[in-house]
Amino acid sequence: MKKKIRKKSSRNQRMRKKYRKLTNLVFDILLGISISLFLFLLVGRIFFSIHKVDDNSMYPLLKKENKMIVRRGKTKINRFDIIAFKNGSKIEFRRVIGLPKERVKYEDDYLTINDELVDEKFIIDQINEYGKKSEVYTRSKQGENGFQMNEIPRNYYLVLGDNRPNATDSRQYGLVSKDKIIGKSSLMLSPLRTIK
Repeated sequence: MKKKIRKKSSRNQRMRKKYRKLTNLVFDILLGISISLFLFLLVGRIFFSIHKVDDNSMYPLLKKENKMIVRRGKTKINRFDIIAFKNGSKIEFRRVIGLPKERVKYEDDYLTINDELVDEKFIIDQINEYGKKSEVYTRSKQGENGFQMNEIPRNYYLVLGDNRPNATDSRQYGLVSKDKIIGKSSLMLSPLRTIK
């Protein structure tokens, strides 16, 4: 009888040890996941933010209510990047056309930067559609067939919406200063896809 009791108690002890090991392992895994998730969210909050598109100035690429992931921080801004910036109390998304120290000219839908012709492939279909109707896609704020900008000052950018006939952009509110720029955006959250 005593042997059976000893066997049962040693078996129970082994089961308890295994249960404790398994419990400790599960706890360690959950703790690791929790710490990783916390660090991911903390780092993400520092380097990324999510903003909603408030208008159709970038249509058809971006539509009102799309949610965009914006990469914050000091990254180099290039021509045709899509940036998020503060315009009063609003956050807007526009495409960078002119960089600091550049001269920009639009004439009959031709973009010239420092006297060199530059293609805007992202709106070529819209330009062609307007051309078929003998209309100009990129007009000045006064409705003329183009506009020009003398040398853009340091730390300022000329931005335009892709939906040129219906966009509010640098043609109305002027150049965007670097300190107003939140960051660049190349990823849409809803629906999830990259943009260019």
